[in-house]
This record gives sequence, structure tokens and C-alpha cells, in this order.
Amino acid sequence: DKYIYDVVPDDEDIEKIFVCEEVGDDVRYVNILSQIENLDFNVFELKSVSIGNELVLIINHLMEVNMFYQKLNILKDKFRKYSVIIQKMYNPVSYHNKTHAADVTQTSYYFLTY
Repeated sequence: DKYIYDVVPDDEDIEKIFVCEEVGDDVRYVNILSQIENLDFNVFELKSVSIGNELVLIINHLMEVNMFYQKLNILKDKFRKYSVIIQKMYNPVSYHNKTHAADVTQTSYYFLTY
């Protein structure tokens, strides 16, 4: 079992994931995340490019493009850290893992939006 104090990321962890000022500014992610509004979005491609940070990138991308940081008055740095904690809490199992959570997040976004 994981406990919250075991997975709290430090600033270096955050920097490794958010290599750009804004999520999605990096060319590697732009092409993949630009497809987030499609039902055939490939979460496994994002997993590969992001070196296993697919859930963090999807969550923060959706927060950014929907302007939830501003609308809900959420501090971006704190939410980023929170999203890393969520991702780290997932166990490395074959199905109900962070990749599945990223896929469900994207699919739910698709169905709730379109």
C-alpha cells in the first residue's frame, strides 16, 4: 500500500514532467494532445512520449484548455503537484492503473463535451 507521504513529489519530479512552461507547449505533446477531443485518442502514444506521465499531462492539459485554473481560482503549481501525487498513487498493475485512468479521463471528457 502507498501512503500520501510516500509519494509527495519534490520540485525536481515536477520539472521532469513539465519540461515546458505550459503543459502541451512541447512539440512532442502538441500533436498527441491535439487529438484529445477525438474518440480514437491514443493514450498509449502519449504514455510513450511522456515517459509514463500520461495521466498528469491529460489532467493538466484539460485544466488549461478549459481555463479551469482561472475559472475555479486554482493555483496551477499546486494542482500540478496534486496531479503528480494522484498519478504516483496508482499501483503498477496490468489494468486499473494510471494509463487506464488517463484513458477514462479522456473518454469521459469526450462524451461530456461532444
